[in-house]
Order: sequence, then C-alpha cells, then structure tokens
Amino acid sequence: MEENRERLAAALESLGDGVAVARTDGTVCYVNPAFERLTGLTTQEIVGKDGRFLLAEQYSEELFQHILEVLRQQKSWTGSSTIRKRDGSRIEVQITVTPRAGTTDELTEYVIIVRDVTECKRTEEALQIRMRLQEAMAAISTDFAVLSPQNADKGIARAVQKVGEFAGADSAYALLFSRNSAKAGCVHK
Repeated sequence: MEENRERLAAALESLGDGVAVARTDGTVCYVNPAFERLTGLTTQEIVGKDGRFLLAEQYSEELFQHILEVLRQQKSWTGSSTIRKRDGSRIEVQITVTPRAGTTDELTEYVIIVRDVTECKRTEEALQIRMRLQEAMAAISTDFAVLSPQNADKGIARAVQKVGEFAGADSAYALLFSRNSAKAGCVHK
C-alpha cells in the first residue's frame, strides 16, 4: 500500500498538467510543480490562498456560485480561463475541478487540474483565419472566372471588398495603373 502511495505521489509531481487540491472553502492546500510552472507562482505563494484566482476576471460571482453548486452535487466542472502569470503574460487554460468525498461521502476537498491550451487556441485561431481567407479567395476567383471586359471594374471592386472584409478594414481601396494613367477608388466602407 505504501509503495502505491509513493508511486502516486511521484506521478503527481511529474505530471505536465498543473494539479492543485483545495479545501471546500476554496483554500488551496497543495500544488504540484507543473502548477507552479503554469502560474509562475511558488507553492508558498499559492497554498493558503483562495483558488478563485484561477478564474479570469470576467467570471462573475454568479458563475462561481454555479460552479460550487455543480461541485456540491458531486459532479465535475470543466471550463476555460485566462491566467495572468507572475511575469504579466497570459496563458489560456482548461480547468477541471472535481469534488472529492471522504469515507462518509461528505465533500472534503476539490481536485483542480489545469492544462495550458494556449498553443491549441493559437492554432485554432490561425486555422479559422486561413479558412476565412480561403473562402474569400474562392469567392474572388469565382468572380474573376466570369468577368468580361465590360464588368471588370465591378469584379475588381468586389475582390477588393472581399479582401477588405476579410482583413476587418473600415475601408479598402483599389489602385489601378496603366502606362498612361492611374486610377484609385474606394470600394469598401
């Protein structure tokens, strides 16, 4: 039995995800080294503090009470938050809080698992931007495929409009040059 406890303790200390244990009043009583790395805070700075610091400032008291109600029902809660590290940088995290009951089924503490999902979020955002760009480019190429000399100005204006919309620009301009002249026009506002 003691060997299993030592193995479990070693596993907690070596996990890549942050793990904290908090009492039912929210006071943190344990954090693993990964939790320290994620937050930039030391064990001494975290233990004894209220675990609500993990929830972003935008979390309301109402939501916090909802989370507590879920936990009182012996259910886990999972959500996302932004943590401000000691150095001022921010990381996106997924937090799972699981209630732990003692031998009498009475709630004794919460186990909090914190996973850094910053890179996943960045990749997801980059993919969304790329998809929007591909959609805009597909629409532009479709427009140009059916252009005739008579409606070239309209096709170019539509292309500039799509690029402006994609970029989130307030306005977009087309600059057209020929050997003898230049022409500019606002085509997206």
